Amino acid sequence: MKIDYDFLWHVLQSESKNRILNPLPINFYKEAESLKTETSNNPENTNSNITTMINKIKEIRTHKLLLYIAYKKQIQQPIPIEEQETYEKIVSYIYEHQKLQQSDKSQLNAIQAIPEIYLPSGNKIGPLSKGEKITIKEKNDAEFLINSLICEYI
Repeated sequence: MKIDYDFLWHVLQSESKNRILNPLPINFYKEAESLKTETSNNPENTNSNITTMINKIKEIRTHKLLLYIAYKKQIQQPIPIEEQETYEKIVSYIYEHQKLQQSDKSQLNAIQAIPEIYLPSGNKIGPLSKGEKITIKEKNDAEFLINSLICEYI
């Protein structure tokens, strides 16, 4: 598919009006850059407009990608190669970061004062003061305290 000025304009309008990632050709950015190169000698401001539209489309779609990642939504349709690479890098970074946190779950910080409570493992904890540091040995107990907003990772 050959991308032209009108197609870019319609993509920009469509992306600006809704919150989902609209389907685009896999080679969209490559074709858009090719159009920009073709119009570089154009005396009208077409090249400048094309550059602006491409940048705005990238900005909007990157924001949408980040929202998809934040809300753990699957991307339903194929996306351009550059966006797929960005998506995979971010997801990979988040996965690695979570893995590092999980390996060091035993060190927690109390974010609120609590009385003595029983943890899922049957162990007791508390009373705790806000800001108190604790060590938890069981992974399920640490997850319970984090998910209940009682503690946070150090």
